[in-house]
Amino acid sequence: MNEENCSSSYGAFHIPGLIIKTIGHPENIIFIYSLPKLKSIGIYFNNGYILKVKVKMKYMQNRLDPANFFRSHKLFIVNMNFVDEFWYVGRCLVLRMKNKVRSEVPVSRKKVKSFLQKRVLFDIKKIKFTAKVST
Repeated sequence: MNEENCSSSYGAFHIPGLIIKTIGHPENIIFIYSLPKLKSIGIYFNNGYILKVKVKMKYMQNRLDPANFFRSHKLFIVNMNFVDEFWYVGRCLVLRMKNKVRSEVPVSRKKVKSFLQKRVLFDIKKIKFTAKVST
């Protein structure tokens, strides 16, 4: 397969043999899941589109911005911008994503601490600080 590059100010990425343009900008990805038996992945976009591609999770993980994407489980990579809420079910952490079907994505026990740390840092970056000066 030929590798094609798609670059733009949005930081689009390439997948062997396939260019992802408008819907494929990383900020449009809600989450990515692995289909090990099919040796492929599914990419869920915020417009409801699902793209199935024959690439490895590691390939995608290496091409996504680690500031916005988190490998929550061996089968999932989530976009932190689309994590709506999270809670524990027993010893497992579950993420609810901001999409039409409100997808639930697991966080492996080994990655819970790093997810919570990343979430705190991610939320702090989103807060706009304003200072009021009293005279």
